[in-house]
Amino acid sequence: MNGREDFPAVWRRALDALDALGVTPQHRAFVRLTRLVGLLDGTALLLAPNELTKEILEQRMREPITQVLSDAFGHPVRLAVTVDSSMATEPGQAQPSGPDRAGAVPAGAGPEQKMASLAQRKQASDIAKTAMCEVNRHRNMKAVGRLQVKKANLSLAWQMRQMVKEVTGK
Repeated sequence: MNGREDFPAVWRRALDALDALGVTPQHRAFVRLTRLVGLLDGTALLLAPNELTKEILEQRMREPITQVLSDAFGHPVRLAVTVDSSMATEPGQAQPSGPDRAGAVPAGAGPEQKMASLAQRKQASDIAKTAMCEVNRHRNMKAVGRLQVKKANLSLAWQMRQMVKEVTGK
């Protein structure tokens, strides 16, 4: 894909692909509550309306979502999910969709709509920054985990050498 991806269209195709993979209706319902808002350094950023949806995506739907997004973008994709509580709607209230939801200003929009669009873009930018911080935190946690494993392996090797010395007397 080029640098100007149509993320709502990519997400719609990804949702259709998930349906074709045989995702359960419950998981499909959670996935449909989310939005794909960007791709940064191979990491797809999804917005979820609440923590429960975020947990379901991260724990149970990560592999199928990364698979269909990797297919859509043509390269391996990692997944970052962040909560945007402004996505939650009151019961019976329709959630906006399409280009207006992504921050596009309709033709002939008044100053209030333009300001609202700017606020949406700033909010999306803030969410993207938060998500990247989360991605970096996970990367750092993995690095710390690798160091702890190396340290444990060295300790185990040292203990084994000590046991060999005791047994052989060397």
